[in-house]
Amino acid sequence: MIHDFRGTHIIADLYGISSEKITKHAEISSTVENGIVKAGAHLIKTIVFAFDNGGFSLVSLLEESHVSIHTYPEFSSMFVDVFTCGKIDAMKIIEQIRLYFNPERIDLKTINRGFYK
Repeated sequence: MIHDFRGTHIIADLYGISSEKITKHAEISSTVENGIVKAGAHLIKTIVFAFDNGGFSLVSLLEESHVSIHTYPEFSSMFVDVFTCGKIDAMKIIEQIRLYFNPERIDLKTINRGFYK
């Protein structure tokens, strides 16, 4: 698959997440995969590493780049990084994550990378 040499990189910090949801990595894996499909991207593989405190790190490798999540249950917060190349709608992945976690606050930064016409 050939992609344009351009991409969207979204960095999101989510705060005020319920303790019920922030430790359920199977559910967030499913949520991320739904977002990937809605964005029009293609999942290669997802890896999750769970920590003793209930937090986890998740990385989904895409044909179009990646999604990563790092949760901090002790702060009711998480960091999300979505980078997609080509014409994939990276914001759809963020929206699925936002809808699932329903954070009190979300800070977003969007960076356009590569060549844009």
